[in-house]
Amino acid sequence: MAINTPCIGICSTVYGDEVCRGCKRRFKEIIDWNNLDLNYQDQIWARLNSQAQQVLNKNIKIIDLNLFNQALVKYRVIKTPKHEDDFLILLLIKKMGLEIKNYKNLEDLKRLGLEVNLDLDLENLDKIFYQLADE
Repeated sequence: MAINTPCIGICSTVYGDEVCRGCKRRFKEIIDWNNLDLNYQDQIWARLNSQAQQVLNKNIKIIDLNLFNQALVKYRVIKTPKHEDDFLILLLIKKMGLEIKNYKNLEDLKRLGLEVNLDLDLENLDKIFYQLADE
């Protein structure tokens, strides 16, 4: 059976967050996920992918798909057919957490198969994404 959930195993709703800092779903969406009809799940996927696209705004792109896919496996980011590239990029950065916390060494991202616009403020990506999820 294929995995069909945005969950990445970093759930903050157990600590009282209304929006999960891992997958960016709302608490009720997480709780009800398995009972939601597929159309509603697809709407949630579309919202999450759209939010990721807004956050990255084409400032981070995949330049080596093999390296990127290896990084997804290494950091245990589960790729589903519903994930779009921008969402996967944000999930990968989130899963790496402390390893790129200050984001000053962009070589780390290149080793993941990613190219970054140097004007992008990587330190605020998650904050911006969280704010979008809250809207």
